[in-house]
Amino acid sequence: MKKEKSIIGSILKGTLNITGEVIKTSYNVATSKEAIKLYKGTAILTKDVVVGAAGLTKNVVDGAVDIINPSLKLKIIPHMENTLLLGADYKKVYKKIHNDVESEKSAEIEAEKFNKFKSHWLAIHTILLFDCIKNIKKEESLKEFNQLKKSDFDEIWDKVVLNTINKRNPNAVQYIDKFYTNTFRVADEEDVGKKITVFLEECFGDDKINKKNKNIILKSLKDTAIKYETSLIKLL
Repeated sequence: MKKEKSIIGSILKGTLNITGEVIKTSYNVATSKEAIKLYKGTAILTKDVVVGAAGLTKNVVDGAVDIINPSLKLKIIPHMENTLLLGADYKKVYKKIHNDVESEKSAEIEAEKFNKFKSHWLAIHTILLFDCIKNIKKEESLKEFNQLKKSDFDEIWDKVVLNTINKRNPNAVQYIDKFYTNTFRVADEEDVGKKITVFLEECFGDDKINKKNKNIILKSLKDTAIKYETSLIKLL
């Protein structure tokens, strides 16, 4: 690794020609945290620089660029996974709505009810975060979000929802398909209100569908949407 690190350092200093062999060596160690740290903020390895390097295919070049200077899409995928699997503030919301003591119910029944709630909550927040990505403010400083194509959104959805979330909580993905497929824009309070009604009915029953509980959910979603947008901007 010492020799490989010195090669990377030499590239950054401009003392070595970028030959095919050097690029291959750099690419092989580029997945290490140390190598990424060396490159970040000090050098941008573009496709134009390496496309003519001896013996490299286009896929290798694309892969090297994505590792060293990740695209926004490749930053969004792990960000979404980490954000969603943390569970947001679901415990606080659950306690606010489910605040009555039901001692006659067993711990097993309560656990089942709570797990159902978590699955619905994850489903809603997946849609909410995905919608934040698609509708983030279109300011000049955020123009990278405008450059995301339909194929990028499809890839993000497939990797985050159909892969990661489906493995951890398949019920959440089923609930997305059944209840929350359309966008969950908190600005559209009428549409969100309908989804909140479904959410409360599914998780708590008809007796919990009231203005107070709807406002608890709506406020939480609005606060979370702001946090999501702020965290996405930091990816640039």
